[in-house]
Amino acid sequence: MSEKLDLSALQKSVKDAGAGWQAGPTSMTALPAEEQVRRLGYIPGPGEPSLAEREQAATANYAALKAGMMSLPRLLMQVSTISSRKCSGVSSILSCKRFP
Repeated sequence: MSEKLDLSALQKSVKDAGAGWQAGPTSMTALPAEEQVRRLGYIPGPGEPSLAEREQAATANYAALKAGMMSLPRLLMQVSTISSRKCSGVSSILSCKRFP
């Protein structure tokens, strides 16, 4: 937040994008840059990862999750080949277990 907000450029961008809101000064824009940075929310403590490191880990976790979801159709095909069984009158694709 070392640069000052160019409100007229922001208003032009909002208008050009056809967005349904109007940019204007707020209580945050009136604060000194140092106070604005403090209010961004995350200040790592000793031994904690930086915000950039946390974002990098989150991006990697999301990519791994997304890659796993890509294999979901293959998993569903495997499950569909399992024969259904009836266990106490209830259809199940899992093994029958007797409950007391």
